[in-house]
Amino acid sequence: MEIRLAQQHELPIIEKLARAIWPNTYASIISSTQIDYMLDWMYSTAKLQEQYHQGHEFYLLSVNGTDLGFLALEWIQPDQSNKIGIIKINKLYVLPQEQQKGLGSALIHKAIECAKQTQVTKLILQVNKANTA
Repeated sequence: MEIRLAQQHELPIIEKLARAIWPNTYASIISSTQIDYMLDWMYSTAKLQEQYHQGHEFYLLSVNGTDLGFLALEWIQPDQSNKIGIIKINKLYVLPQEQQKGLGSALIHKAIECAKQTQVTKLILQVNKANTA
């Protein structure tokens, strides 16, 4: 297993993964119309590039050269100081057929590693309350 920092030219891989993952993950929670809207709003390559230029970091998880999941981190400044205090896990997804194999946990550990390296005070993750992950 490899987790690598995604380069800008790899953002379409994240879009492709999101479009493969979201319908399965959210079909029982929101409508297909809402899923399509959210994918266009948050996961189009153009939107991912915006986030990339705002400083979000994207990580791709691969096994034997095949990309199976991804993680997106955002550094947040909680106050007017120049210290970055929070890392928010904005996105964390693994292909449905690859779930329950420890890949999501590996991505969480990558986020923890990034938090330790940057000495932030908090690592946060928001999850839809109906998401079984």
